[in-house]
Amino acid sequence: MYDVENSGKADFLETYNKTTPISYYNTMRAHQYQIPQTSKATTEAILNDVIEASGGRPINVLDLGCSYGVNAAVLKYNIDLETLYQRYRLHELQTASRTELLRLDHEYYSSIQARSEMNFFGMDVAEDAVRYAVECGILSRGWCADLEKKDEWARIASGIPEIDVIISTGCVGYITEKTFEGLLRVLSPTRKPLILSYVLRMFDFSPIERCLARHGYTTVRAESQFFKQRSCVDHEERDFVIAQVHRQNKKTSHLEDDGDLYAQLFLSRPDGLPTFSEANLQQLAANQIHAIA
Repeated sequence: MYDVENSGKADFLETYNKTTPISYYNTMRAHQYQIPQTSKATTEAILNDVIEASGGRPINVLDLGCSYGVNAAVLKYNIDLETLYQRYRLHELQTASRTELLRLDHEYYSSIQARSEMNFFGMDVAEDAVRYAVECGILSRGWCADLEKKDEWARIASGIPEIDVIISTGCVGYITEKTFEGLLRVLSPTRKPLILSYVLRMFDFSPIERCLARHGYTTVRAESQFFKQRSCVDHEERDFVIAQVHRQNKKTSHLEDDGDLYAQLFLSRPDGLPTFSEANLQQLAANQIHAIA
């Protein structure tokens, strides 16, 4: 569990499960939340590799901790996160009812030429957020589930299609190896997915890595690639985060010392599946404006 690491980190859970995404986007913008955008180019390159290997069929992507479908909006619909922030500041949307906002959002996403070669599915404990993302059309389907609890696994098993890629951009720390253990038990055994985990540097990924290894996965980390997640809310959170990163024996100069939270990418692949090696990830890092060597 990550109880110690979370004890001094700002808690935004109240904004994650409203009936509309207005509060979520306004709060995240105020704290410069940006990891769906800073990770986009790297995730996109890897998804393109999987699409090419699929032989032309659409791939299925499962977003763990999907909230209101932000990663799907950024990756499938190619919308900048800042565009979303500005959209949900519009007076017309701020004052709309849920029904009206759903209509406007459905029209908005329907008007965009989305990438047909990928289908996005979502999973989150925030039921209202998942429902909104599905109803406005960002996600093909979503599940409200807490896979930290074993009795949730069987409940959702029959409804999940074959998944090619699992992504998470910040939910590790809220979820542990229990969620990955549950997922790998309920997913189709005939198609093991590639797993992309963007993990805040204050969290230890090794328990999850060991869990995945037991299921036949090899994990590589992009050592020199860092993705800004958001800004710390105050000096107290900054100092706490720095202390937790130091506990992981990592340096914070030019990273957390400057008052921001950073994540690193762990890419886990099932044995026998040719995909990105650590060298490939480092090459991607060289082309990222958000990477710090």
